[in-house]
Amino acid sequence: MKTNDTFPANATKAEDTCDTFNAAKFSAFLMNSCLGYVIVGVNYVIRTLMIMMITWIGYASETEQLTKITSFTFYMLFFNTAFLLMMVNADMSEQPLSFGLTQGHYADFNASWWKAIGNPLLSTMFINAIFPIVEFFMFWGLRFLPRWIDRGWSCTNRDKYNTKATSIMQYIDLYGGPEFLMHFKYSAILNITFVTFMYGLALPMLFVYALVAICILWFSEELMFYYSYRLPPMYDESLAKNVMQKMKTAPIFMLLFGYWFFSSNQLLQNNQLQPYKRQSDTPITGHTFADPFQADGWDTPAWPLLVTGILLIIHVFFGGYIGEALAKCFPSLKIGDVELNEEIDTYWNSLDQHDREWSKAEEDHWRLFS
Repeated sequence: MKTNDTFPANATKAEDTCDTFNAAKFSAFLMNSCLGYVIVGVNYVIRTLMIMMITWIGYASETEQLTKITSFTFYMLFFNTAFLLMMVNADMSEQPLSFGLTQGHYADFNASWWKAIGNPLLSTMFINAIFPIVEFFMFWGLRFLPRWIDRGWSCTNRDKYNTKATSIMQYIDLYGGPEFLMHFKYSAILNITFVTFMYGLALPMLFVYALVAICILWFSEELMFYYSYRLPPMYDESLAKNVMQKMKTAPIFMLLFGYWFFSSNQLLQNNQLQPYKRQSDTPITGHTFADPFQADGWDTPAWPLLVTGILLIIHVFFGGYIGEALAKCFPSLKIGDVELNEEIDTYWNSLDQHDREWSKAEEDHWRLFS
């Protein structure tokens, strides 16, 4: 900054002010840039600790243990990614129930929230999307280095069967590849889905990041299945059913949070802004949990999301009981076991002449060479 001859006494103070401002701006930029990496790193630690703890506890069957690992890992990842930052920075003193969240700076989702929380959330989901690639090469290096040492630091094709292993089991453990761990893959997919549905209507780029994340995860897992993983054990359908059951609640988050976004007075219009005395004060938003009981809470485009969300909650959590009640009142609605009686002949008698001769010649051929 140039020294102003008219105000020479204020030049040094102005330079100090600019330096202080630039230092604070750089610190804020560095914190927001690193926050996404920190969240991803903490998620990795949480995932590892949760797998270790539940494996140490143990369950009656392998499928039950995998189900518990998937569920609890997902709960922890989802809370750490979607709720923790929001709760720490929330000031809900304006709401009828504050839940003790009154020490933050944001009473609602506004422009400042998007800068401080929305941008790190997008960074976190983008890093989550590309993390399988980083993990793929990281674990490939961890497997390649011991094998390279075992071959005597040789990379030539003629030395690929050289080994210092003294038993078959040592050789298999070294070259067999990692085991396929299904549980944290499911929990990662659940976390991506729920975070995207929760904030997607306000941060549409999350849908793009979710698509990229699932495509990268699918492609990397396909490569690992063909070239790296050991043959996985045969699991029953209970784990997949458990994951699909959880997926049913993801649209509820999208509809309810979407209603909150679209009913905000500050996001869609500027005619309900309240003044505040100091910059550190939390602005009054006029956006509370009581809005659905007032006329303003039923403005478009918010109210269709609320109605659909309520109907979906009833269907997901009470649909089974409602169906049983309807079946008792109207027995004709109940679908029982269907017994098929197609009155068809045996397999061989149902074949035409050409197919029967083809099958007979094929059987004679296999008997001849076996």
